[in-house]
Amino acid sequence: MQPKMGELLGSRSWWRTAPAAAGNIGMDAAAKSAPDGYTVFLGNVGSIAINPAVMPVQSNPLKDLVAITQVVDVPSVLVVHPSLPVSSVKELIAHARANPGKLNYGSPGSGSLDRLRWRSYASWAAWTWCTCRTKAAPGRRWRD
Repeated sequence: MQPKMGELLGSRSWWRTAPAAAGNIGMDAAAKSAPDGYTVFLGNVGSIAINPAVMPVQSNPLKDLVAITQVVDVPSVLVVHPSLPVSSVKELIAHARANPGKLNYGSPGSGSLDRLRWRSYASWAAWTWCTCRTKAAPGRRWRD
């Protein structure tokens, strides 16, 4: 996406990925950047809506940022390892209830949509899961 943005804007662009804290670090950096039109924050529902509702954040996305457009619409897909003896959501719920605390799910952080979704599933399905924090990709920098 970065090379195409530079091409469309007719200028060089520099991108910084700030993974961690479910997007809070990147959002805060963008909110505190100089208001010169050179900083763009690509957030998601976690950093923009969920985080401020469930944890303290340094910046308020409603006051400190201005929405430009929705970039993508990302569907969610539920997948399991082939060794798990289930082939439907109903079977997954039954298996999770029969094996409390033995199944794990990956979560990028407390304020992420994935974490909220799994907590919601666990609540209405009356099951117990173990949260496995996933490692965020190391920060990367690109120049075109």
